[in-house]
Amino acid sequence: MDFVVYKNDQTILPVEVKYQNMPAAKITRGFRSFLEAYRPENAVVITKNLIDSLLIDSSHVHFIPLAMLDRALALVMGL
Repeated sequence: MDFVVYKNDQTILPVEVKYQNMPAAKITRGFRSFLEAYRPENAVVITKNLIDSLLIDSSHVHFIPLAMLDRALALVMGL
């Protein structure tokens, strides 16, 4: 996990940056460990090209291309 966007005490958004062409949605062991420990509602993986999502435990992991990041963060964080 590269960083966490903090909205308030109940809402955090962990973000991992994998700016590469990803053929399929997958996360690292470290990112999975963070999700299992903190159980955020949403998480984001910033990619070069992939739009996808996974459900890891109770966390919705959104794979979002960098070019769409501003719109996607607004939707995910309710901004």
